[in-house]
Amino acid sequence: AFATDGSVWALTRTTRQVPHAGATVPVTDDQLVRISPDGEVQRTISLFALIGDRVAADRLGRIAEAMGREDFRPGMHVTDLLHTNSIEVVDWEGAPPGQAALLSVRNLDLLVVVRLDEPRVLWSFGPGVLERQHHATLQPDGSILLFDNGVRRKRSRILRVDPASGRHETLYEAPDFFSRLRGAVEPVPGGGLLIT
Repeated sequence: AFATDGSVWALTRTTRQVPHAGATVPVTDDQLVRISPDGEVQRTISLFALIGDRVAADRLGRIAEAMGREDFRPGMHVTDLLHTNSIEVVDWEGAPPGQAALLSVRNLDLLVVVRLDEPRVLWSFGPGVLERQHHATLQPDGSILLFDNGVRRKRSRILRVDPASGRHETLYEAPDFFSRLRGAVEPVPGGGLLIT
């Protein structure tokens, strides 16, 4: 995601050790990394440090159990607690212009806006409504458009979320419309939507 000063915010992953039941378990930590126009890493923000408290304790227990398997290695699917799949630099109340990022954190069914200059969560939405969503984008009217995969429902849908009220509306859904792993949506001229 491009910032107004020409730098780029990117998503990266690393393994970090997290305390659990008197020991530590390796989890995959998604990180926000700011890269200068000349390619230098200027800043790294741990997303797990900001929202790791939203991970259910039983997920850490499953990692601890998996560690006993012969084929276990850090970075396996079982350690992927967040799986952040989109980032967009946005202007957001509570942050200076260009100092917030809208993120889609798939494995927590969570949309989150993070302040980048003083890292903290400014807004979040999704658990109980979203199911493994992708491609959250802020629209000119202040709403958020996204592809909600609906993994447990076995039916995908396109949603618009109003961050101010928390209300959401379905813009598209059909009985045979389902993508378990991926998806994207964007508005096109004339008021339609391009869905992939």
